[in-house]
Amino acid sequence: MKQISITVAQRQGVLADLAQLLGENGINIESIDVEGSVQHGVVTITVDRHAEALRILQENFYNAVADNALLIRIRDEPGSLAKVLQRLRKANIDIRSLRLIRQENGDVIDAVACSKTEEARLILADVVVPG
Repeated sequence: MKQISITVAQRQGVLADLAQLLGENGINIESIDVEGSVQHGVVTITVDRHAEALRILQENFYNAVADNALLIRIRDEPGSLAKVLQRLRKANIDIRSLRLIRQENGDVIDAVACSKTEEARLILADVVVPG
């Protein structure tokens, strides 16, 4: 899964501006996650036209970077996520971002972006969602 992370200054209306820019260019936001501090925030999105969205954001002076994220399916129970993250830790793979995507039928689907995506895909082959 491809995602785009955008570092933004904390100011009123920044999300509205981002959504408007993408909407005006016919790009649909499929998921959005926002984290902020006093001065800066990070907006992580998935969109229907990844490459075009990245280009448009960068052309409009947004600090936007692309990242590949693995979708993983784990049991929705205490300790499941810790077990998966420990496997990455033992392989010296850093986690750049982790987002809960949805809960379904006793499982959780998470998106995890790592420093070594292909190595992580092999290590987590038993929990990676195909596709």
